[in-house]
Amino acid sequence: MKTAVITGAGSGIGAATAALFSSQGFALILVGRNKTNLQKVAGGLKNTTFEICDLKDSHAIATLGDKLVQNKNIEVLVNNAGIIERKDFIQTQESSLRDQFETNLFGPMLFTQKLLPMFYKKRSGAIVNVSSSLGIRPIAKTSAYSSSKAAMINWTQTLALEAGPYNVRVNAVCPGIVETPILTNHEREISDEERKMYGKLHPLGRVGTPAEVAQAIGYLSTAPWTTGSVLVVDGGISLT
Repeated sequence: MKTAVITGAGSGIGAATAALFSSQGFALILVGRNKTNLQKVAGGLKNTTFEICDLKDSHAIATLGDKLVQNKNIEVLVNNAGIIERKDFIQTQESSLRDQFETNLFGPMLFTQKLLPMFYKKRSGAIVNVSSSLGIRPIAKTSAYSSSKAAMINWTQTLALEAGPYNVRVNAVCPGIVETPILTNHEREISDEERKMYGKLHPLGRVGTPAEVAQAIGYLSTAPWTTGSVLVVDGGISLT
């Protein structure tokens, strides 16, 4: 059975992607920091296990990578985990800069690096990186997040060049404002007023759903002649 590995799988886009892949017959390995959330997602899906890993911890990444490369059925890796702090750059602490880059960029790079030899050896596989429309068109108070997501786009395209000869495809999806826990820093549900406010920023008049981004991830994971692509799924917000 084909297996997909999804990071940041305990909620939002990661959880929606897990549900989509499960419906398509994949076995799943969910990766995240919150055991309770991962258990909840995994409990509702068939052939699903989970692993606790903080992408800021290079030792944990190496340990998990060594474990996963033993699974020859892994065909898809979705690098979805991400964090954001919305604050003026002049007020942003060094610790926050490092946390965001380690979670959003360095962690995914190190994790992917551990799995690449497996993909290369069997000459197949798909990697989908979840970047952001802010990586293309940033806004104020998102310096670290936008920069890390812009770097992820460049890394995606660079890795696509290197991995192509091994028949391994690497693509990125760039969501706009999506109704996920990161939108409120995991503190609460989005309010109706906020939903309307954010919705008005998009030409399509609403925020996105995790399932809509998951559909884009699903497409990129199966498109056999697509690599190095950056698929913007943002309701048009990057055009405004």
